[in-house]
Amino acid sequence: MTEQIVDIMEANMPVSSDVAAVARSAGGAAGGEAAGRVVGSLRSNLTEKVDKSGVGQVTMLNLSQEVKEALTGGSVPVVGEGSVSSGAIQPGAVTDDKIPVGEVTSKRVSSVSGLSFERLTSWENMLDVRGCEAFKSSSIGSTGNELSIASGDSIRIKPVAGDSCMAFLVPILDVPGEISVKLRVWPKPARSVYSPTNFIPGISVRIWDARNGAQNDLVLGSVYMKVDDGLTAVYRSDGNPNGNGFLFVQIPVEASECGTVFGVTMLASGGHGLCLGSEPVGFDRVTPSVIRDFTCIQSTVQATGTINGDSASWTPNINGGGVSSSSPLSNLVDASMGMLEVAFHCDREVIVYALTKDDDNSLHQHADLMQRVGPGDVRVTWDLAEIDAHKGHPIDRVWIVGAEAGVEYTITGVTFRMVDEFEGDGDLRGTLRRIQSAASKPAGQLRLVSPDGTRWRLTVGDDGVLGAVADTRVVTNVAILGNSLTANGIAGWSCGMAASGPETDWVWLTVQRLRDRNPAVTFHCWDDEDRSGDTVSRGSCNPFETNAGQASIATLVGNVPADADLVILQIGDNVNTDERKTKYRANINGLMTAIRAKAPDCILVYLGSWFAKPDLETEVSEACERSGALRVDIADLHTQANQNTVGASCTWPDRTTHVIDSSGVAMHPGDLGMKAIADRLWQTLDPLVKQA
Repeated sequence: MTEQIVDIMEANMPVSSDVAAVARSAGGAAGGEAAGRVVGSLRSNLTEKVDKSGVGQVTMLNLSQEVKEALTGGSVPVVGEGSVSSGAIQPGAVTDDKIPVGEVTSKRVSSVSGLSFERLTSWENMLDVRGCEAFKSSSIGSTGNELSIASGDSIRIKPVAGDSCMAFLVPILDVPGEISVKLRVWPKPARSVYSPTNFIPGISVRIWDARNGAQNDLVLGSVYMKVDDGLTAVYRSDGNPNGNGFLFVQIPVEASECGTVFGVTMLASGGHGLCLGSEPVGFDRVTPSVIRDFTCIQSTVQATGTINGDSASWTPNINGGGVSSSSPLSNLVDASMGMLEVAFHCDREVIVYALTKDDDNSLHQHADLMQRVGPGDVRVTWDLAEIDAHKGHPIDRVWIVGAEAGVEYTITGVTFRMVDEFEGDGDLRGTLRRIQSAASKPAGQLRLVSPDGTRWRLTVGDDGVLGAVADTRVVTNVAILGNSLTANGIAGWSCGMAASGPETDWVWLTVQRLRDRNPAVTFHCWDDEDRSGDTVSRGSCNPFETNAGQASIATLVGNVPADADLVILQIGDNVNTDERKTKYRANINGLMTAIRAKAPDCILVYLGSWFAKPDLETEVSEACERSGALRVDIADLHTQANQNTVGASCTWPDRTTHVIDSSGVAMHPGDLGMKAIADRLWQTLDPLVKQA
């Protein structure tokens, strides 16, 4: 019996040798039990086999690839429903547009790092446009706007008579912690732009908590806008702490636009797709290909004009007025991303700045991050690793300015993008760039730090012999040369003009910090005090500003002691005619070189102009590099809040009280401006001045 079972079993289905051996060797009751087990296993396995008389039991899915190719003779087979297995699909062969909308979940999308904004074709994963509905209120009408669904990411909406805006709610699916929204409206609404000089969209985009009211609603900030035949804008949230589930959009309209049908396309992403949030964003979150969707020309700076996102026309109110990019760029880019480029066409020469912002939200201009370009097609690039390494703070925004007040400037085709981007070890690439940059700097700009923390400035003589001078030092002897911000030339008024008193100007405030490091520092600011033992001197640079040349250089250098530990030159504001500018450019290097020769071991600081002088930047930058001077810019501190006002009173060093009756005097820094200058200067001096 067992032999027969084994014969039948092996003829129809191979079994393990262990089972067959048990069946053959067992006899009696044990053999019966073994045979029973084998028969049971045989029956179970036979139920999973194809019945040769059955119909439809064998499909293409059951066949191996070899059999399929043999059946088709190498031709393209007819693919039936459910007949393609995953093994027959090449990796990456199924693209987003082949996946049903319902299967593109937010979880699937957000897991893809660095996904470009335009590459997502199915956006219902974040916004349920099919659930979009007109919002009803007293300003819109009892029935709301007329609204219909145009496609998976678009609606058509028509304001009717009496409506002051278009308003609608869009459900957000899988409510994210962060969200970015790209919105396009066409034709262009009449009130697209909030202001011609403050280029932000006149559209409100908010995350709502409920349909019945703005409970815990969150306004999204605009980061990019472009106006052509329509309006394109990108918004982002800084989080969604309440888990609000609706996007509420309001687009204001004029009465003449009621009855017009507008198209609105809405694309949204959360997580890694596009969201930025409030923290700096790394390379895996905003790719170089989409940075242009987050950066545009957004506002004017000390100028009047019109802005259109990728173009602008303006007339500077003062020398150096212009336009600014959206900010902060440090939320979009970091040092690992390579080079930031801005490209545009300009009709005349302009100056392009990269500005940094410190922890106190103060903006800083840097001469070595400035370039003169144009006219024509121009490109300006900055190494982000270089900025981080040498400035101590990341890039915040870009300014494009005109050097001449009253002249109209126009730029078009403005784009921001990352160039020379790279994958892999960004830190190594940045380090190599910094080494290359340092090696190409003039000797006077090179600083080395010894193990005890002392900073050394590299020097080189005419004979080629290298030396080093300590920049980090105990400061006792100080020479300060300046214009009216420093030492007003009017009799009895020998302190900073427009300060409320001699103990509130930037010189006094700076000296107090120096005295904290070294009690031997002495300085008296009142005329009736004995100044004979002062280690700090204050003099005027007016002779050089008004008539730069060998004679004025000798006058200024005569006020610098040979043993000076620190020399501060606050200069440039009175260089305000073509003749003065020509002489200044020709002689500023000679002045800085002469000061360095007189006091070779000093910390030398060039404290820039209160009134912006961008047309002097090239020569000033070169003079600082050659003399090893540190550059501190303050033109960006010149704001109305930092000026004084006509009618304010001030006490002179001769202890008489006066009222400011001139707008020219009032334009100088008041106490807030003086403190801002002292704070800015101390950021440079702080790491250099040792405790005595």
